[in-house]
Amino acid sequence: MAATGRRHLALGYLFAQTVEQQVFVVMSALLFTVRDTFWIEKRGLVLTTDIKPQQVELRRGDAIELRRPDGSSVITRVVGIERAIPYDPERTLAILLPNDILKEDVPIGTEVWSHP
Repeated sequence: MAATGRRHLALGYLFAQTVEQQVFVVMSALLFTVRDTFWIEKRGLVLTTDIKPQQVELRRGDAIELRRPDGSSVITRVVGIERAIPYDPERTLAILLPNDILKEDVPIGTEVWSHP
């Protein structure tokens, strides 16, 4: 009887672990691919893309994962959303990263993913 109870407990743990993994997959989404980068002195690295700001929900402080073409990745956060003045809805999205992320850390083609 005790062995059966342990087996159910183990199966329950496995099920919980599977559910957690599925939630992680659902919550992580490709936001955009980096098309260009440039450095702003005393501010940090700006990533540019070919999508418009209204095509993706992204805010200051959001955690993101940078998945590089070589397969490595780094977790960071959005410091700012760069906007043209005057505002132009046809302008493409550009985001500012913390100044500890350097231009050579984010090669062109890096995928930017949401991070739970």
